[in-house]
Amino acid sequence: MQEESGGRLFPMAIIPWWDVDLAVAEIERIARLGLRGLNTTTAPHDHGLPDLGSEHWNPMWEAAAANDLPINFHIGASDSSLSWFGSVPWPSLNGDQKLGLGSAMMYLNNAGVIGNIIYSGVLERYPTLQFVSVESGVGWIPFFLKALDYQVGEMTPGSMDNLSMAPSDYFRRQIHSCFWFERSGIAEAIESVLSQTFQDFELIVVDDGSKDDSLAKIERRAALDPRVQPYALVRNFGSQSASCAGFDLAQGPLWRVRLMRLGAAEHWLSLTLHHIVTDGWSMGVLVRELSQLYAAFTRGEASPLPALPVQYADAALEGVDDDTIAGIMGLNAARLYDIPLPA
Repeated sequence: MQEESGGRLFPMAIIPWWDVDLAVAEIERIARLGLRGLNTTTAPHDHGLPDLGSEHWNPMWEAAAANDLPINFHIGASDSSLSWFGSVPWPSLNGDQKLGLGSAMMYLNNAGVIGNIIYSGVLERYPTLQFVSVESGVGWIPFFLKALDYQVGEMTPGSMDNLSMAPSDYFRRQIHSCFWFERSGIAEAIESVLSQTFQDFELIVVDDGSKDDSLAKIERRAALDPRVQPYALVRNFGSQSASCAGFDLAQGPLWRVRLMRLGAAEHWLSLTLHHIVTDGWSMGVLVRELSQLYAAFTRGEASPLPALPVQYADAALEGVDDDTIAGIMGLNAARLYDIPLPA
């Protein structure tokens, strides 16, 4: 499936959580198969086994971390979450109302899972192990992380000696989340969660018409895992740099390219184009051909694109004489006279 989808679909394996030795063997097997992650229950303690914070599960965490396989917790991933789904709605609600409210509350069940994983010290013991809260949304996460941090300060001194960082820092370093139906507040939620993830990075100016080098460095405010940094960096890059600056239509250029080096093998490319030189259809062509060129050049191959038989400017001017062009320019100048320029 991974191959047939061109690297767009990545199936996750369900491991035999009822036996830790079998779980470890299955993790090793799926790693050899090339799978990218695994699913497991969130509540083995409901079936007579230790909870996930117990050292009983250390071999499973070690195997997942060693093979760089994230642990996925899907909503309804345990008997207890399904029973909670049924107990939350009041008896007076009708069947559809109970289903709607129960479904909405299931999203929040992963908040409890995240809190337990953090407070138990699993992330402290395995700092490279990654977890994913699947199909649970993101809007509730900033408040919940603030609550986890706040409650640590309310506890008896020594109660949280198993942690060396604030709970929210573990989330930023090791936990990921998914959203699908949320349409507003996403940027704010991400900014709130990642507000302290800015790190120094190198800005490589490939072709920039603004002469703006103010983004040569963004000072970081916390020492966090680099895998979460690009989201904050890109947002900051887009809001503070020349990417948002205007264009001079009289002089050009009408496009800018910037390349950010986030690490030895990780880069982000920013393209900023004026709408007068591109449109939705053209962007599709640009991205497709740029991807083809990148793939070929990284393999040391020649350009796979055929030579253009004609340039756009040639096609636009074909069959048009100087008098016609002058007439069109004069007509447009008259129509646009005294129209206020955009701010």
